Amino acid sequence: TYPNAAAAQAAGAVVTHQGNCGACSTLQDLAVYVSRPDLTTPVRRCAFRSFVSNDWSRSCLMDLGFSEPCANVWLYNAENTRLRCVYICLLLVRSKNNLENGRLNSCLQCDEDMSGPFFKKYSARTRRNSGLHSAIVR
Repeated sequence: TYPNAAAAQAAGAVVTHQGNCGACSTLQDLAVYVSRPDLTTPVRRCAFRSFVSNDWSRSCLMDLGFSEPCANVWLYNAENTRLRCVYICLLLVRSKNNLENGRLNSCLQCDEDMSGPFFKKYSARTRRNSGLHSAIVR
């Protein structure tokens, strides 16, 4: 971690995301983000497995290529979203990510509000702070 992007570049480092480092700051995890523009669909599939077993869900996330620490943050995100947003999300499981007006659907908005702050803090890497496009328009 460097105090800012300029300090990192001056030290010869390549900046791959802004902010502090965290569980998803590895190059392994960056490779997953780069290679899969749509993580919503496969991560949702993995998250459903947590209804049966957290180990099965974690294994699924790691099969996507995530490091174990990053998979654990994604798993916590899925569990917390299930706890706080399950009814909304089950109703919208096959809905588009964004409404016609561009806003997130109610499930993704609930996830963003209820799980997003923890995810951003502990994963550190997000598509947005890595400069990557996503299947979810924000």
